[in-house]
Amino acid sequence: GMAVDEMLNLKNVDLASGNIDFDGTVIVDKDVAEDMRVIATGDICIGGLVESSHLQAGGSVFIGKGIIGRQIQESKDSKDSKKEPEPVQYAMVILAGGDIRSTYAQSAELNSGGSVYIQKYLYHSRVEAADSLWVGSDKIANGKLIGGEISVGAAVQAGTIGMPSAVPINIDLSSRIRDSKERQDGLRRELDLAAESESKLANLLTSLWKRGLHLTAEKLQRLKDTHAEDQRRVAVLQTDMRQLEAEQAQLIAEIKVVARKTLHPGVILRLLDKVERVGRDHNAVEVRVTENLGLEIRPIRSAQRRQGKISKTIKHEDQE
Repeated sequence: GMAVDEMLNLKNVDLASGNIDFDGTVIVDKDVAEDMRVIATGDICIGGLVESSHLQAGGSVFIGKGIIGRQIQESKDSKDSKKEPEPVQYAMVILAGGDIRSTYAQSAELNSGGSVYIQKYLYHSRVEAADSLWVGSDKIANGKLIGGEISVGAAVQAGTIGMPSAVPINIDLSSRIRDSKERQDGLRRELDLAAESESKLANLLTSLWKRGLHLTAEKLQRLKDTHAEDQRRVAVLQTDMRQLEAEQAQLIAEIKVVARKTLHPGVILRLLDKVERVGRDHNAVEVRVTENLGLEIRPIRSAQRRQGKISKTIKHEDQE
């Protein structure tokens, strides 16, 4: 069969068009004016500029020129010292179930169920991406990431991260690994309970046999069936645990921060309860997760040299 998606095409979104709330995809040829709202169950595609507006898409958001917003509330310390400070509030907000793509963005809140791709620069914004943040061209992450708060599930890649003047920028890499750890803790508790139940029933059957106590065939069979079910449950949970550990290892390998040109001081990197504060300039580095879930800054060139040596070795062996 054939499905036809609903689509709304507008020249601009401004006071003349009014706010948009559409069941389908919205395409705006030019700009979205300040203080407007565009809500779509599908994608939102904008050819021009978006300024201090609210965009919400069930799919992805594509912006041809750029995103410009402003702060409407500074970060405030909570009256309760145990609570986190209230975050900065922005007039420019984009919520997308899929990816967010734009040429540049400043003073905006970007929340993506996929990844965020900014071609040139991302200034003083809050980004939450289920997957990754990429600042740069399609082929290489060579853009600038300056200031703001970044939270991703996997990677942050840019050319320059931070500024020489140590402008604060928080990069939190915890979201996906935190979810994985919580699932692991829950699975471990379930496995412990199942193993305890299986062990108690095995001990009971052994005790009955040693003491020569006889049960009716029906009761004995029920105990044996329950014990067999407990054993199967433990085996299934152990398999699930091994699979989750493998997925977690793959996830840890994907978590990284890459600054292809410079990583400046003032950048604060977080992974769960581990914090790495960048105190000086680093040229061409990547931040990787260590075995104990810490963070380590490594030169990119060393990884490239290792790869080069491997390639040369393979080539030499092929020739032989």
